[in-house]
Amino acid sequence: MIKILGWVIFGVVILMATLNALYMLFSPQAWFRLSPWIRATGTLKAKNYSTAGYAIELRFVGAVLLAIIGWILFDLLVKHP
Repeated sequence: MIKILGWVIFGVVILMATLNALYMLFSPQAWFRLSPWIRATGTLKAKNYSTAGYAIELRFVGAVLLAIIGWILFDLLVKHP
């Protein structure tokens, strides 16, 4: 039972992180419009980070986050099935 609960929590965390990363990568302005319980903005403010210069930073973080999630899933599902 605990193992199933652990896998469910893992799936939810991966899903939420992937959703955040995709929004960060493709549309930083839309990422700031997500519900506060979905996005993980921390101290980032929409007026600062949705402009062209700072949006590049958000896109980079989204790309890195997707790469890390892909690496974890690859290692979990392919290398150690």
